[in-house]
Amino acid sequence: MWYRVILVVLGALAATALALLVLPVRIVLTLEGENTRMQFGVILSPWPFIFSFPVVTRPFYTRSPRAQDQPLSARVIELLSRVRRLVTVLSRSVAPRHQIIDFTVRLSVGVDDAAATAVLAGAAHAVVWSAVGVLFSHAQRAPARADVIIKPLYSVVAFILRVSVTVQLRPVGLLRSQGLWRALRGMSRNSA
Repeated sequence: MWYRVILVVLGALAATALALLVLPVRIVLTLEGENTRMQFGVILSPWPFIFSFPVVTRPFYTRSPRAQDQPLSARVIELLSRVRRLVTVLSRSVAPRHQIIDFTVRLSVGVDDAAATAVLAGAAHAVVWSAVGVLFSHAQRAPARADVIIKPLYSVVAFILRVSVTVQLRPVGLLRSQGLWRALRGMSRNSA
């Protein structure tokens, strides 16, 4: 008699786990901040998308003492290379058939030299549009276009970034994608 109760409980747990893997989940990735002090965050919202909870919120910048001695242009170039590595890591773990709900980038960059500002704005375009290409090429459904605004600031020394990406996918598709665990480890290494 007790074995039937155990089988029913195990069956209910298995059905719940299967439902959690098959039902869609929305993931909001954010990266925002000024100069080289960035904050990276991940927010999860399970189906029916009524509530959400933060999964990861951590700083995304270099903490080395020599970084404060470098000019802003060198720190921004280092930050852009870190963001490019983050894009590479995320591109390895992109689940097939995901849906992009929202993709927004607002970036303003400026340094002392107008030519350096133009080069940094071009580098930012390369990083952002490569991320757009990776995400949109694997998407089952995506918005008509990405909402990207990159402004060079020729009279101000600043780096202001706001990125928000909302992706809807099924966790089982994410688990089947080849680089999930490697990508998660890579993200924690990149942000530390």
